[in-house]
Amino acid sequence: MQMHNDSVKALDVKRMQTPIDTRPHYVGQKMEAILESCEDAVEQLLLRMSATLSSPRDRLVFLINNYDLTLSIIDERVVQDSRIHSIIHELEQKAIGEFVERWGWVALLFAAQVPAVDAHGTLLQLFLIGGR
Repeated sequence: MQMHNDSVKALDVKRMQTPIDTRPHYVGQKMEAILESCEDAVEQLLLRMSATLSSPRDRLVFLINNYDLTLSIIDERVVQDSRIHSIIHELEQKAIGEFVERWGWVALLFAAQVPAVDAHGTLLQLFLIGGR
């Protein structure tokens, strides 16, 4: 897992095969699959580890203890996950603010023209085809 994280950190985005555009990138879209894969791998590891114990009781106690530990970690992380959500939300808001700062005038111009478009349905069409 650490090697995967290191490879993501070291990735040279300028050398990627897929050109980067404004759409969500597949790496971000794969986050859920990566997390599920990690969870499944840990679950399978715990089952294999428990199988090395001699008695069924010990196997169950091992699994219960490890599942309880995992649940405790998840419960503790809820607050931290909210923090992560807040950080990402702040980054998103910063990007939106920067977008509005640079191109907000386009939205204001469009908003000012909406009544004219409603009154004269062809105005927007004329604007889009270059005033022909």
